[in-house]
Formats: sequence, structure tokens, C-alpha cells
Amino acid sequence: MNKNSFPLLSSSFKIGPVSLRNRAVIPGHSMVHGDSSGFVTDKYRAYLTERAKGGVALVGIESAPVHPHSRTWVGQVELWRDETIESLSLATKEVHDEGAKLSIILWHGGHNVSYRRHIHPAVAPSVVPSVQIGEIPREIRVDEIASLVKFYTAAAKRCIDAGLDVLEVQTSSDYLLGSFLSPQLNRRTDKYGGSIGKRCRIVIEILESIREIMPSNKALGIRTSVFHAIPGEPEGYTLKESLPAIEFISDSGLIDYVSVMAGSNANFSETIPPITYPRPQIANFSAEFKKSLDIPVTVAGRIITPEDAENILKREQADLVGIARAVIADARW
Repeated sequence: MNKNSFPLLSSSFKIGPVSLRNRAVIPGHSMVHGDSSGFVTDKYRAYLTERAKGGVALVGIESAPVHPHSRTWVGQVELWRDETIESLSLATKEVHDEGAKLSIILWHGGHNVSYRRHIHPAVAPSVVPSVQIGEIPREIRVDEIASLVKFYTAAAKRCIDAGLDVLEVQTSSDYLLGSFLSPQLNRRTDKYGGSIGKRCRIVIEILESIREIMPSNKALGIRTSVFHAIPGEPEGYTLKESLPAIEFISDSGLIDYVSVMAGSNANFSETIPPITYPRPQIANFSAEFKKSLDIPVTVAGRIITPEDAENILKREQADLVGIARAVIADARW
């Protein structure tokens, strides 16, 4: 990268205690390089390492299920098992050897996990059918939420033991935690539904529990959607709900950064925007997050060239830029 041509993009940056060599990051994205083992395979490790060698600052492992009932496809890294630690450790070492840092997304699919995979209904904050798979979830009980917090924490501990640098809790899309944030999908009347604080409670509890075991040299953040765009919900989860929710979570002091994206499991055209979408896709939305938050903001979506990235940083629409498809095509982007 020519530092004179892209001075902001090539400048170093910190998220919490983690120093990054520049502002280009690879958000976790589904590549399904795995096999039925549930580990980081040799093939996936080679993919991550090659991108680190290309010069980006932070390489992300795709959404990894924290609970066995959240596994949705063969090849996901199964974070509920101690056996995954060894393969995660190898990936961390190889990425570190190339001068980059490694992150991972802690994930639960919620009502988007088909019962056909686990012979029981999916769980969700409320009984709202999944638009994508057409199934009706079961409302998760309060005692199950307490158990799930422990699963998230145990998954985080395995990643920490493997040496990963950054842990990212998935609150984007209409997956489980994203559904809790949405008043359209969360219709509970107990302590986990209603006001912003109550809808954010499960995320806060997970972050608090992870913070208790986090070393001082690791960073903790969240990924979130600025809007869901679920078909049939024109007034659904939008910036007027997402920004106050993340402001509330950020005010807790529990997160070092937020990574913003768009869309839901029911609208992948927003999550993985096609060529007809504007370039960049949501930098104007991430700018609203940057104005309102005191933590770094990462944005992804149709950021194709270094010029795109530099302009986002120059306009102060984000602090870091996330590139996925561009580095899939060109590891030395």
C-alpha cells in the first residue's frame, strides 16, 4: 500500500488495547472452508493467513456458534467445544506471524436455525415466524438466557485461551441478539423486552460476563445492523432503533468498538449487496454512529478500492474500513 496515496488508510490505529498496523480490516464472513470436524481446518487457516500476508490489520473468522443448537451448516467453528482451541491457536499463530491480528464473531442464529437440523424449534425472544425459513420459533425462557450467557462466556474463554486478539459479539441481522434489540421481533413483557434498556439487557449481560474473564490486552466489540430490511416490515428495525440501542450498550463502557453492516437473514441483498447497490453502501449510516459514539466505528459494504476506503476515513464516516469480497478476489488488496 502506498502510504503517500492513502495516508489515513495506512495509518496505525487502536481498538481498546489492541494496536492495528493500518485501518483495513476483514470482517468475519462466511467462506465455509471447514469440514464436519467443527475446527479451523488447514484450508481455512491458509485462507486467513494469506489475507494477513496481504497486509490488512485485522483478519476475522466468520460467525461461530457458541451453542450446539445454533450450528446451521457443516464447516462452522464450534465454539462450545474445548477441542476447537488447538486449531484456533494454530490460526492465531500463523496470522500473527504475518503481522496481523485475529478476531472472531460469537454467534447464535436464533429463529433462523431450522428445527430440521436439531429436531426442536429454534429459540427467539418472542414467537415471531422466521420470514426466511418459514418456521415458528419458541420463546426463550429466562433460565435459558442465563444458561446462554454462560455459553457465550465459555466460548469467549476458549478464544482467549487460543490467543485471539479481538472478540466480536454478533448483534447484527435478525439472529438471536439482533432480534432482542428489535421491537418488531422482541415483544416480551418481562425484563428482556419493552424499553431500550430491557431489549439490550441480554447483550449487556453477555458482555459483562465476558469482561470478567477478558485479559487487559484483548478487545471486545459488537457487530450490528443499522437496519434489518425484513420483507413485509417497512417500518421495521431502522436507524431510529439501532443507533439508540448501540448508544445504550456503548454507554455501559463494556465495548471497545462497534462494527456496522446492514440487512438481515431475510434480506441478503442488504447484507451482501449486489453490484447495483451504491458504493459504498452504508457509509452515510456509519457516519451517524461515529457522530454519536465515543468508540471506534468500523463500516463494511461495497468498499471495493483503497480510494473508497480512504474517502470514508477522510469524511470521518468511520474509523476503520471492512473489506471482504475485495480481499477474497485479491488477497494483496
